Amino acid sequence: MKISLNDTISKKYVRLAEQYGNYSYEQCERMKYALKVMLNEGEKVLLLSVIFGMLGECRTFLFLLCVVLSIRVTMGGMHRRTFWGCFFFSFGFFLSVIIMSRHFFISKGIMVGLYIVYIFYILWRAPIPSKVRPIVSKTRRKKLKIYSILVVSIWISVCMFFPNGQWEKCLGWTLLLQMIEILIVEGGRYLCQKNK
Repeated sequence: MKISLNDTISKKYVRLAEQYGNYSYEQCERMKYALKVMLNEGEKVLLLSVIFGMLGECRTFLFLLCVVLSIRVTMGGMHRRTFWGCFFFSFGFFLSVIIMSRHFFISKGIMVGLYIVYIFYILWRAPIPSKVRPIVSKTRRKKLKIYSILVVSIWISVCMFFPNGQWEKCLGWTLLLQMIEILIVEGGRYLCQKNK
């Protein structure tokens, strides 16, 4: 069984935390998972920053990363089982946004339609819990829904009311491709549940 450096670091940190605090097994597992995710994401962002820096698009990539992270926190998206699968999917996503924003314009009408779809999705499904990060509290669920609506409203407002510069075009394509990704994930979940 292959153990990565990130697994080793997270396990050592959790062992250290156990020595100085009274944590349950479940809390330790959550800590381990969170640390592993942060370390993996840090590696991925660093590699992507270097690549997009070499392409002269580092600032655009970091801006798009902020948009995607602010939305995916509660709305989810596609996940890959391996680090490299996730890395190449992310690279393809960000590169697609940059290319599409250079060649195709998203109209205000599409942005309004996209906003309506996002709000409907948030009210219906967000926030998406995971096995390791369950959302049990109704109050927390409500706060996360409000956060999601606020974040999407801010980004859509930027697209609607600011001049059509390159970053605004990138933002529009990020929101559109992210919504397509979410709808594909939801369609997959629906088919899996239907076939059970």
